[in-house]
Order: sequence, then C-alpha cells, then structure tokens
Amino acid sequence: MSEGRRLTVLAERSAALETCGYCPKLCRGACPVSEAEASEALIPWGKMSMTWYVARGDIEPDRDLAALPWACTGCFGCRERCEHENPVAETLRAARAVYREQGLAPRRSEAALGGFGVRQARLDARARELDAHANGDAAFVVGCGYLALDGPEGG
Repeated sequence: MSEGRRLTVLAERSAALETCGYCPKLCRGACPVSEAEASEALIPWGKMSMTWYVARGDIEPDRDLAALPWACTGCFGCRERCEHENPVAETLRAARAVYREQGLAPRRSEAALGGFGVRQARLDARARELDAHANGDAAFVVGCGYLALDGPEGG
C-alpha cells in the first residue's frame, strides 16, 4: 500500500485505535447508530477497528471504509461504557479529516458542508437586520434556529 493512502496523520490516535481493536466489544449497546442500523461495522468497535486497519496500512482506504467515521453522532455513549474511557468520537472526527483530505468523504457530507457557507451568510444578514431594529440598553441574544425564521420581530 502506498504511504500516501494510509491514515498516517492518526499516529497520535494509535493508542485509542488499538484499545478498541483489542476490545471484546463492550460498547455494542452504547451506540445509537449501531442500534438503529444493526451492523457489526457500525458499533464503535467496528468503526474504530476498520479505521485502525487503514491507519496502519493493513487495508486500502475506500469510500465504504471512509463512511464509517461519519456513522458516529459524537454522543459519547461508547466512552461512558468503555472501561478505558477511550476517545472514540474524537478519533473518528480526526479520521474524517484525513478521509476528506484523501477525497474519500461521503458525497452527502461534502454537500452539507458546502451549504454551511450559504446558510451562515443568510443568518449573518438576518442578525444584522434584527440589530438595526434594536433599541434600549437590553440585549436579546438569539440562536441560529431563531435567526432562520423569518418572523416579524420589528422594534
């Protein structure tokens, strides 16, 4: 396997990957994704083990393997169940970054990322519009969900 195709940037995560790779899958019931999909590859152990195999060069990365880290919601249920409190979500986020650099990220995730800039610009404009109606010394801080609504807030 070519060195460029390995997940070498995950070297700092090798202990976390190895911990999962040698585990007897105690996290099986902790992951909402694997509970919903009922796939061995989607339990935290599967996601971490496959990432470990790619990171150390045992298997060639491809789109199917690259999709596994995106099957993590970051809920930390697996870390709470793990006797080692292994940083699964953080490690899988690091793997996502590497797979993105390699052009293997799921197409739908890339499309979602592409839409964030447009949404952010729209919300920024909306915040400026609301700020123009501000009066007095009090401030009302709104979140992006509220900004996305086009309600009559006028002042």
